[in-house]
Amino acid sequence: MTRPAREAFLTALRRARAMRAVAQMQTRARETGADRMTLEEINAEIAAVRSQRGSGDR
Repeated sequence: MTRPAREAFLTALRRARAMRAVAQMQTRARETGADRMTLEEINAEIAAVRSQRGSGDR
């Protein structure tokens, strides 16, 4: 396999893995109801985690 072909294959593999991961996250969000969270709820979750970790406004 040539180097360009190998790089194209690896790029396609990475893209497929990423797409699969996104699909799994979307499914999980639907199952848990997270897909219906408001922006305010999302920001509150982020703030709570940051507060627990002590990371402030990162």
